[in-house]
Amino acid sequence: MFLMNQLCSQELRVSMDYGYAIAEMKDLKKIMLQTGIKAGVEFRLEKNYVLVISTGGSLLQHSYSGGSIFNRKYFLTIPVSIKRYYPFSKRSAGFVDAGIYAANGFLDKKEIRSMGSTLIDKHRDLGWNGGLVLCFGFKTMITPSVSVDIGLQGQKDLISSYKLEENKIKTERTSLVISFYKNLGR
Repeated sequence: MFLMNQLCSQELRVSMDYGYAIAEMKDLKKIMLQTGIKAGVEFRLEKNYVLVISTGGSLLQHSYSGGSIFNRKYFLTIPVSIKRYYPFSKRSAGFVDAGIYAANGFLDKKEIRSMGSTLIDKHRDLGWNGGLVLCFGFKTMITPSVSVDIGLQGQKDLISSYKLEENKIKTERTSLVISFYKNLGR
C-alpha cells in the first residue's frame, strides 16, 4: 500500500536557475554569473513533506585581466533534499527546501584574447565539491496535473576534492529558481 501511494504521489520537476556566485580560487576571489538547469522527481513522504532527487548542470562564467580572459566552468550537479510545504489554499503553498549536493567540475574552458587572436585552454575532469543547499518560495497549481514554483536559493560548498590545486574552486551561490512540475499520478 505504501509503495502504491508513493508511486501515485510523484511529480516530475524541471528547474532553471539564474544568479551569481562568489568563488574562491587559487589567488583569486571573484563574483561570477551562474546559470543552471535540473530535472528530477519529488516523492511524497507525508502530507506536506517530499523527498527531492534531481540531477543537472550548472555554468559559472567570469572574465578577468581587463576582460582579456573569459572563463567558463561547467558542473554536473546532484542535489538531494527534503521540501516542506506550507499550504495557503488548495492551489498554492509556500515551501522551504533544504538538503545536500555534490557537484562534479567536468570542464574549465578559458578563452585568452590577445592582439586579435584567441587561445582556448581546456581542462577536463577537475574534481568534486559538496555542500548545503537551501531554497524557499511559492508554488501554485496551474491545472490538476501541472504546477509551477518560484524560489530564492542559496548554496555553499563545504568540501572539495580536486586533482590539481590550480583548478580548485569553492563557491557560495545565490539564484532565482523557476520550476515546472507534472504530476505523474494524474
